[in-house]
Amino acid sequence: MKSRRRQRYLLGVILLIAFALRLTRLGAQNIWWDEGLSVVASRMSFTGATLWTAADVHPPLYFWLLWLWARVSGETEFALRFITVLEAFLTVPAIYALARRLSRSTAVGIGAAGLLALSRFHIWWSQEMRMYVLAGLCATLSLYFTARLADGETTRRTIGGWILATAGAMLTVYSSIVLVPIENLTLLLAGWRGTRRGAERWRFWGRWIA
Repeated sequence: MKSRRRQRYLLGVILLIAFALRLTRLGAQNIWWDEGLSVVASRMSFTGATLWTAADVHPPLYFWLLWLWARVSGETEFALRFITVLEAFLTVPAIYALARRLSRSTAVGIGAAGLLALSRFHIWWSQEMRMYVLAGLCATLSLYFTARLADGETTRRTIGGWILATAGAMLTVYSSIVLVPIENLTLLLAGWRGTRRGAERWRFWGRWIA
């Protein structure tokens, strides 16, 4: 019990550090070219921003969220970048959940969360008004729900979570489509695990195909 409590405290400290690092000097840098395109999109009408992304190299989900956020937060560098900080912050507990699920170890989950919290590359992109951190969050959640499905958790919540997370990733960065073949291969192999035989194996695959 004490060990579990210490692990929770440690995870809490990691989350606080992750949030603080991503807020540090958030508004200190001027808006650069790609961020400027994001600002332009946020100033359009919702329909206009959607049509603009149709001709862009990225899908609209990030721009939709930024459009909504800008009407609440204002247009300072700090305010517009803060939504990316929130997405980055949520990725830390998401990677904890994924690592813990795959390893069956809370310590491994905490280690993964700590590494991401201190990752200079992730902190850097956490302070950019761009969509890549959101794509990373959705992809991490998609993989997490895939791991649950591979364990036989075919509940509506798990399937719904996988659908939303995977669709979110593909609506943020087009290359996220690679998740689908990777996850299908994972679940194909999961069906062949030694704990499944005959009809049980086909039921598992049938639920996934459905």
